[in-house]
Amino acid sequence: MGNSGLDVSSPEAHNLPPASPETLVSSGSKTPERNDDIGPSTSEPESSSPQYLHGFRLWIVGSSIALSLFLATAEITIISTSLVTINEHLEGEEQITWIITSYLLTFTGFLATWAKCSDVFGLKSALLSSLLLFIAFSGGCGAAQTIDQLIICRAFQGIGGSGVFSLGLFSVVRIVPPEKFDIASAVGSSVLTLALILGSLIGGGISSSGAWRWIFLFNVPAGGLAWILLCLLVPRNFAKRVTARRSEGLVRHVQNQLREFLTHADSVGCLLLLGFSMLLVAALEEANVRYAWSSGIIIGFLAGSGVLLVAFLGWEWTLSTRKHMRMEPMLPWQLFKSRVVLGIIIGFFLTGPAVTILYIELPQRFQTVNNFSAIEAGVRVLAFGAGSPVGAICCTILAGRLGTPFVYLTLAGSVLQIVGAFLLSSVPATVDAWPGEYGYMALTGLGTGISIAALYMALPIVVSEHDQAIAMGLTLQARMLGASLGVAIVNSILVNYVKGHLPLTEATADPNHLAGLPVEIQDTIRTVYASGYNHQMYTVGACGAAQLFAVVLMWKKDQVRFVRQVKVNGALGHETELGPGSLAT
Repeated sequence: MGNSGLDVSSPEAHNLPPASPETLVSSGSKTPERNDDIGPSTSEPESSSPQYLHGFRLWIVGSSIALSLFLATAEITIISTSLVTINEHLEGEEQITWIITSYLLTFTGFLATWAKCSDVFGLKSALLSSLLLFIAFSGGCGAAQTIDQLIICRAFQGIGGSGVFSLGLFSVVRIVPPEKFDIASAVGSSVLTLALILGSLIGGGISSSGAWRWIFLFNVPAGGLAWILLCLLVPRNFAKRVTARRSEGLVRHVQNQLREFLTHADSVGCLLLLGFSMLLVAALEEANVRYAWSSGIIIGFLAGSGVLLVAFLGWEWTLSTRKHMRMEPMLPWQLFKSRVVLGIIIGFFLTGPAVTILYIELPQRFQTVNNFSAIEAGVRVLAFGAGSPVGAICCTILAGRLGTPFVYLTLAGSVLQIVGAFLLSSVPATVDAWPGEYGYMALTGLGTGISIAALYMALPIVVSEHDQAIAMGLTLQARMLGASLGVAIVNSILVNYVKGHLPLTEATADPNHLAGLPVEIQDTIRTVYASGYNHQMYTVGACGAAQLFAVVLMWKKDQVRFVRQVKVNGALGHETELGPGSLAT
C-alpha cells in the first residue's frame, strides 16, 4: 500500500502498524484505489518529494507528537490515584467509577471515525482537531463542579484522546523515511509504556497536594504547546493524498470531503459498537448500586446491549460480504478465516482488561484498605509497572534472537498472569500492607508484558501484507473494548461483595472517610474492602485462563516464529543472511 510502513521483520517494530491511518484502526478490504505515499501520485498533475522531516524540525515535531501521545494515554491511568480525592470534593461515590469508564468507552468507540477523518480531511487537520478537542474538554474536566459534569467532559475528552492516540501513532512513522521506521516504532512504544506507568504516579503526586483539578488542567498548557508547534511546523499536506488543484471553490470542496467521509466511514458500525458497550457497562456499573439486578432498567440495559451486539455483527458481516458497498467495515470478516489470527485478536481482547484493571484498581486498594496517600499508592504500583516492560524485553529477546515460537511465549505469559493474579487474590485481608504482594504484582506484570509483546510481534507475520494494518487496528479496538468491560465488571464485583458482607449503614459509608467511627468498625470495613479487591483479582486470573483458549487457536504443527534464513544467490555464488521475520512453517 504505497509506502508500506514498518518492516515487520524488526522485533522493535511490533507495536505500530505500517500503513495508512484509516486502516490503523481497522477498515475493510474494499478500500478505493488511492495513493498512500506522502506526496502526490505520479498520475496526479502535481508532484513533490515525500514530506519527511529532518534536523531540528524533526526533533520538535517528533517531541510534540510524543507529548500529545503521552497526555492522551496517561489519562487512562492518571485518574486511578485521584478518585478518592475527587470523591471528597464532588461527593459522587455511586458514580465515581464512571469517570474512568466514560473515557475508555469513547476512546474505544471513535478510533475508526478519526482514522477516516484523517484519510478524507488530511492527517494534520484531523490530528490538530482531535488534540484541540482533548485540550478543550480537559479544561472542562478541571472546571467541573459536579460529578455529572465531570463524567460528561471525560466522555468528550475521550473522543479527542482517541484521535490523538490513533493519529499520533501513525504520525510517528510518517515523519521519517522507511529505513528509520524501527526507531520511530520503538520511540512510540516507549512513550505509551511510560505514560501508563507514570500516569498513576503523576495523578497521585498532584492529588496529594489537594489540587486534583490539575490532573486535567495540566493538559491545557502542555497540549496547547504541542498544538501550536504541530500547527506551525507540520507541512500542510503532510501524509495527505494530493489531488488536482481545487477549482470548485472552498464550499464545494468541503461538501465533497464530507460526502466522501459519510460514504466510506462505517458510522453505523461505530454507533452500534458504542451503544452496545455503553448499555452493557451501564448495567454492570449501576446494578446493585442504584438499581437491583432484577429491576426493569437493568434488564432493559442488558437486553438492549444484546440486541445491539447482534445488530453490529450482522451489519459488519453485510459490509464485508457485499462487494458493491463502498463503506469500509470496522470488523473485516476475512481476517477470521485464519484461526491463528482469531486467537491473536481474542488474546488482545483478554489482555486489555488484565492490564487496565491492575493499573486502576491496585492504587485504589492501597488508598482504601491501607490508608496510603495518593502518591504513596502510585509509587507502590510501580512494582507492577516495572514487571510489564521487563516481560516485553524478555519476549523480544526470546522471539527475535532465539526464535522461540510466539505461541510458547503467549502460553508462558498467560500462565504467569494466572499465577500472579491468583496469588494477589490471596493477599492477607488486613489494613497493613503485606510486603509479599509487591512480588505478586511484579510477577503478574511480567506475564502481561510477555503476552502482549508476543501477540504484537506475531500479528504482522500471520496476516498478508495487505491486511497487516487492518488486523493491527482491530486488535487495538479489541484491547480497549476489553479494558472498558473489564473495569466495569470488577467494579460491580467490589460493590456486590461489600454490600453482601457489611450491614447497610457500614456498606454505604465512604471507606476513605472513616475517622469518626470506632477503630474496630473502621478495621472491619477496610478488611471487607480488602477481600473485595482480592475477589477482583479472580477476574484478572480468569482473563489469563481464557487466554489459553487463544493459545489453542494459535497452536500449529509448525509454529509461527522469527527465524534467520540464508538465501543463496546463485548468480553471484555467495550467501546473504536475511534478518528475522520469515515465517517458519
